Amino acid sequence: MIKTGSTLYAYTNEWRAGQYTLDEMIAKVAALNLGPGLEVVGFQSFKGFPHLTPDQIRNFRNALESNGLEPSCLGTNIDVALRSDRFLTEDEMVDYLAAQVKVARLLGYPVARIQIGATPGVIERIAPVAEKAGVKLGMELHAPEAATTPAIVAVRECYDRIGSEYLGFIPDFSATMTAVPRGMLDQFVRDGLPASLLPALVEIWSGDELPHVRFNRFAALAKEQGAEGPVVDQTRLAYTMFGHADPQGWREILDRVVHVHGKFYEIEDGTEPSIPYAELLGLLVEGGYDGVISSEWEGHAFATEHDVDAFALVGEHQEMCRTLLAAATSGGGQR
Repeated sequence: MIKTGSTLYAYTNEWRAGQYTLDEMIAKVAALNLGPGLEVVGFQSFKGFPHLTPDQIRNFRNALESNGLEPSCLGTNIDVALRSDRFLTEDEMVDYLAAQVKVARLLGYPVARIQIGATPGVIERIAPVAEKAGVKLGMELHAPEAATTPAIVAVRECYDRIGSEYLGFIPDFSATMTAVPRGMLDQFVRDGLPASLLPALVEIWSGDELPHVRFNRFAALAKEQGAEGPVVDQTRLAYTMFGHADPQGWREILDRVVHVHGKFYEIEDGTEPSIPYAELLGLLVEGGYDGVISSEWEGHAFATEHDVDAFALVGEHQEMCRTLLAAATSGGGQR
């Protein structure tokens, strides 16, 4: 059965504003019935991560249990540029990631999100660590990557070669969008981009070239029309954060899905206007996915903590998901 859940990343604005402690945020998620799954990003939620004290681990597990929440996925990082003088070596990346996988087990997480910086060589060496810990590794398929992009195909081939049931994927719906969110376009204009350039931005975004090629096309056009460099540079986000791969491409990795990031930016009249949720959730149901969809609001890319209530938005998102999942399960979902 597919369950809903929250990632605390959705409440980044509230967290950065210091409105809640970790315990208070967990309690609010439970009080608003925004679980039962709870995902956290290790480096965002825990001081000293991944080297946590026994008290930190015990307190976190107690907070989840007392609030009736279930650990769904721990977000790890593969910060290859952690040093200022060079990239991390493969040995350093393995050690860095292994510590995070081990603490995922201690925190009770069955899944740890990994990122595209984890090369096939790193994956081969970290797979036994995951198996020993009993923690599945989910490579996040986030825009501008998708199930069929070269970097992810290389990971899929690596997975096939290793043959471990502890290696999987975490689809992020940012990879399969149908529009640039209205809020992002409004932010570009507030930051100085002429509104007259928005149609061109969207048209070029919809093209088939690689993200950097599309951005360069738009940047050249915008500068020709007098837009200033820094104002144009910020629009790169539209081409890197919002992918428009065919949702049907997820079919190729459905048997390896271990968690899902239900990315969303806006909810209007009970729908997400820039992401084809009916089709995406229908695919998950059809593929037999049995896990959690974390509601991941990322509108804080263009909204401040004073603009919206992220908890309320997550509630609307989960209501939408439950409605669409019920329709898909009864045979009425989009295919």
